[in-house]
Amino acid sequence: MKRSLVLSIALLVTTTFACKNKQNTTTTEPAVVAAPAASATEAQAVANEIKVPAFADAEVTKFCGTFKDLMNEYASLKGTGDQAKEAALETKFNQWAEQGATLAGKIKPEEMQSFNDFIMSAQKQFMEMKTAASH
Repeated sequence: MKRSLVLSIALLVTTTFACKNKQNTTTTEPAVVAAPAASATEAQAVANEIKVPAFADAEVTKFCGTFKDLMNEYASLKGTGDQAKEAALETKFNQWAEQGATLAGKIKPEEMQSFNDFIMSAQKQFMEMKTAASH
């Protein structure tokens, strides 16, 4: 059970940053490009639709809520071209995933399906956001 939880979370984080902008710049200042309004709006709408389930252990609920916060931050960042903020956000997602590995014993067996459903839904919503933000 713990292994599938860690794999699910790791897959989500890997998916999040697998298609990272790989532009090389020769300056130390990050290039900032204005995000198209429709794309940013669509990405934010997807982030706002994330439904965080409640679990018996408040730490698990908080963990899921933190994901929603990270996705809102991701939505606001999409299209800006700010590589420094993107790198900082990637670090936050990795820290989030590491924290997830400690939750396996805190999720009740009857809540594991709900937790897994949340992770799968989060992956789907991330892909929707990524698509919306790339228009």
